[in-house]
Amino acid sequence: MSNNKKVKNSFIASVYEWVEVICVALFAVVLLFTFAFRLVTVDGPSMNDTLQHGDRLIISDMFYKPKTGDVVVVHDASSKHVQGPIIKRVIATEGETVNIDPETWQVSVTDVNGNVRVLKEDYAKKVNLITVLVSETEKVEIHLESLAAYLIDMDSGKLVSVESLDENNLRVSLTFGRTVSVNTKTLDATLTFGNGTSQKLPKEAVIKELDNMRVGKFSDKSYYPEAIPLNEYPHTVEKGHVFVMGDNRNNSLDSRLLGDVDERMILGKAYLRVFPNPKFGFN
Repeated sequence: MSNNKKVKNSFIASVYEWVEVICVALFAVVLLFTFAFRLVTVDGPSMNDTLQHGDRLIISDMFYKPKTGDVVVVHDASSKHVQGPIIKRVIATEGETVNIDPETWQVSVTDVNGNVRVLKEDYAKKVNLITVLVSETEKVEIHLESLAAYLIDMDSGKLVSVESLDENNLRVSLTFGRTVSVNTKTLDATLTFGNGTSQKLPKEAVIKELDNMRVGKFSDKSYYPEAIPLNEYPHTVEKGHVFVMGDNRNNSLDSRLLGDVDERMILGKAYLRVFPNPKFGFN
């Protein structure tokens, strides 16, 4: 056999070997993603800032038992009000008791042995609100997440949407040509009148606080029968269920309105973000 023919046969054999390796690898990947792993896409802002809309995650339910702090994908949360899977964080598991402080919105969990732990939730996004007392009868509420501002007449309760700009040095345009400027770091505030004169507002006129974390209300029960109003906490999680919340506490449809979630509805735990910024683990 000539050398050229030997080289050609060797090349063909090598190509077949590579094709075989690639086919076996693809088959293994298909098996893994069929029976062991799934690729899911985050939909919506409820897990901000931990996860963003459009993030792609690898999840798995192999040998999985839920525990506090896990980020999980839940199939429709056992609710007719939720379309498709949702991604949330496990706050408590069966038999554990969840409590939400109505003033600080601090979440604590009591385990089945009576041990209380206050959750250190650096990942949780809680919306800040700045209130500026413009006069004895007027105040401005500035919601920092959306940079929306409202002028409220405290006598009539009338609320007027006004303009706010620049997240670090908010300039809010009010009625009658007035503006309020607020530094969100120092809370220094200045009221400027339509004629161009201005005055610095006293420190006690500017208040920064946590906006109300979304909780269930009795009025929600007509649409969300399993909603848990704030005065029903502490709340003990049902057997075979988990209590879940989104990290973006003011913008998340979760156990506060949907009630406890059946463990059988958990599609898997999120282990890895593969796009856009690869990351392993979300605790």
